[in-house]
Amino acid sequence: MDSERIRYDDSLFENSINGNIESIEIIFRDFISLGEKILYCNYFGIRGVFGFGGHTWGCVTEKRVAVLELEPFRKVLYKDAFHKRIDYGIIYQPNYIGIIIFLVIMTLLWLATLVPILEISMKGIMKFIHEYIHHYSYSNKKSISMLIYSILTGFSLPFIWYVSTRGYYRLVKYGLIFKIRSEGLYLFSRKKFMPRVLEFYKCSMSAKANCE
Repeated sequence: MDSERIRYDDSLFENSINGNIESIEIIFRDFISLGEKILYCNYFGIRGVFGFGGHTWGCVTEKRVAVLELEPFRKVLYKDAFHKRIDYGIIYQPNYIGIIIFLVIMTLLWLATLVPILEISMKGIMKFIHEYIHHYSYSNKKSISMLIYSILTGFSLPFIWYVSTRGYYRLVKYGLIFKIRSEGLYLFSRKKFMPRVLEFYKCSMSAKANCE
């Protein structure tokens, strides 16, 4: 890590995603003092689609619970709370039907709003093809325009799904929430990592009991 911004080696980052505990502890040591014993830490998945989104790690020490999120383009968000300030915890595990329906609705809305805009843009592309590519037949010009149209549509759909997924997970929590006075500490988790959430929760409650 340099003195200007929080940055991690690619190897350390990859190892932490693969669940290497030593790598995860090294990452959290940037925020937690050496004298504070780490009781549990792990990786809880990516909040996004197609492998693109924010990665989430969680850590329980003898004094606090901590959540670290690494967003695309290396945006870092760290949050923690001392055990004494935690009132209670809630574990959420919604089914996938909700997000599937949400993605279908957002895709249909995208088709209803952005496709006409792309069609207007295609008129300009067709005009360019007609004026500057004279040696192509009309059918070839139409094929080129349809190819460009398909590429634009194909590239924009994953972005729409990513934004929609992020929005859905902001509305519908998935993982663990600690209630802290009037606020909350949210640990996102993918469904396959829910056993880690349970372990994280049990460890944090045990540490909280020892602090009281």
